[in-house]
Amino acid sequence: MNMKRRNNMENMDRKKIGKIAGVVVIALLVVLVLSQIFSRSPKDCVKDFYKAEQKTSASDMLDLVPKKHQKALMKEYDLSKKELKEAVQDYLNDNLDEWEAFYGDNVKVKLKFKNKEKASRDDIKTANKALKDADVNLKVKKSYTYRINLTFTGDDSNESTSDIAYAIKIGGKWYSSEAINFVTIAAAS
Repeated sequence: MNMKRRNNMENMDRKKIGKIAGVVVIALLVVLVLSQIFSRSPKDCVKDFYKAEQKTSASDMLDLVPKKHQKALMKEYDLSKKELKEAVQDYLNDNLDEWEAFYGDNVKVKLKFKNKEKASRDDIKTANKALKDADVNLKVKKSYTYRINLTFTGDDSNESTSDIAYAIKIGGKWYSSEAINFVTIAAAS
């Protein structure tokens, strides 16, 4: 009887362990799927840069810049996090003022993607060397170049132009090269 009871208990323990393992696997899959759904794509980085400019949102612009780079800028220019955000906001406001002077009020930016090119290993090596030479402690893992058409429309006029935008992968996340430049210039101003 003791042997039979012990076998039954062992079978129940194995079943519990199997169920727990199944729940853990499902939870991990859900986390993985959600992280893919809610992570920013390279194309989103380009879109989000222009959205942040149009909305004049310092928070949105800073979200497109690696925290490590923000900290380096704060250290280099002796800024607090709040002061960096204010500098970015001021620069965004100045940018919008320029747009409004040229296009009139209610400026909207429409973005159209023409094509995308993945950077070669040599291009990434060159980019990382340039970052190192500029004392920017970031390491690019991947990069895409987007050829885009931009249309700026305001109350007074509009203009269409072609441009190039870059999305770069640093530390497993995608960022906007333009946002990094924008924030760096804002911090130095």
